[in-house]
Amino acid sequence: MICAKMDSELQDLAWNCRCFYTRYADDITFSTTLPEFPVQIAKVHSLLDTEIGKELQEIISHNGFVINSNKTRAFSRQQRQEVTGLTVNKSPNVRREYIAQIRAMLHAWEKYGLQAVEVEHFSTYDKKHRNPKAKKISFRYVVRGKIEFLGMVKGREKKVYKDFKDKYRQLSRRDRGVPLRNISLKTESSLTVYTEGPTDKLILETAWKKLYGDKFLFTISSVELKPSVGGGIAGLVDELNSHRKQHGIIIGIFDRDTDGIKSYNRELHSEYTEKDDYKISEERCAAAFLLPIPDSRKNLAKLEKLWIENYFSESALESKTEDGKGLVFEYKPRVTKEMIGDKVVSEIKIDDKSAETAIIKDGKMDFAKLIVPTLPVEEFEGFKLVFEKIQQIIELFQQKNSE
Repeated sequence: MICAKMDSELQDLAWNCRCFYTRYADDITFSTTLPEFPVQIAKVHSLLDTEIGKELQEIISHNGFVINSNKTRAFSRQQRQEVTGLTVNKSPNVRREYIAQIRAMLHAWEKYGLQAVEVEHFSTYDKKHRNPKAKKISFRYVVRGKIEFLGMVKGREKKVYKDFKDKYRQLSRRDRGVPLRNISLKTESSLTVYTEGPTDKLILETAWKKLYGDKFLFTISSVELKPSVGGGIAGLVDELNSHRKQHGIIIGIFDRDTDGIKSYNRELHSEYTEKDDYKISEERCAAAFLLPIPDSRKNLAKLEKLWIENYFSESALESKTEDGKGLVFEYKPRVTKEMIGDKVVSEIKIDDKSAETAIIKDGKMDFAKLIVPTLPVEEFEGFKLVFEKIQQIIELFQQKNSE
């Protein structure tokens, strides 16, 4: 480090004078709680008239640097003490103009859209000289950088930072078509979506990434195996029935198959009331729904065979890795009965290898881990229904919490 020797000498000077020394690039600051500023560092004749002390001058000169007298200032504790653009009187802070600028940038983005405000910003307000060959900077990243700098200085627990971060996330996700864009940081951190099993979890996570290319706005989890309860549907029912609101918000997703429909309709606590194709307990901050029905899968829903894998096309379900890993199906033959009156006189079994007769026998984990991530985004269109249903439920919870 070029300034290592100078930093050490200035630190010793500050220590001997009962001062604090800080440096950021070429900005050097000395501060003290003493009633009189040490003359070894500077003689403060007045706030506008400061003379650099002999010892400080020697250290700077001996290290090959020159002090810019035009940038030498003294501040009393009654003034706004500003260092490298930050106010540091009691705790680090930014100017009010900085906060007003972020608020104006977010407002313009919301009102005029990202593309229009980006053109206006870089043509009118951004006067920095940039490499013309460098990748163009997005207005979205400029705003994000300013907000994160505000959080670093003031603290990420401050309301102004959280409000700006919420608005930024909302606008960013709006422009990319991401659902749940109005979800608050508080709700996001407290929300868990439960599935019946670990492969359902993996598939939902991949679907979100494929559709929106964004980090999750919530936790997706499969229910844990519990003694005397088990996992799967029984574990999901137990999770929903034993949940308490102080542990956050949970949403359970049931497969729309025979067992899932039965458990959803009969085994959830009576506190869960039916509302718009989902069940909700405001007392528990919990909700549940059966997998929504894509138009292309209405026949499977009617047969009570709509599990999450069946959101994919038949060609996707039949996909295999190079070493032959993938879903393994067992097919039940179709049975045609010949009747005379109420009496069955004959039965004809017809082999039919279709989604309507298929039962997954093995390979679900291989499919979720090895096949699903390789599928094109078009295969995930049906999953938008799942995330829209989650959004509908979350908006209701947020509305209730704000009342």
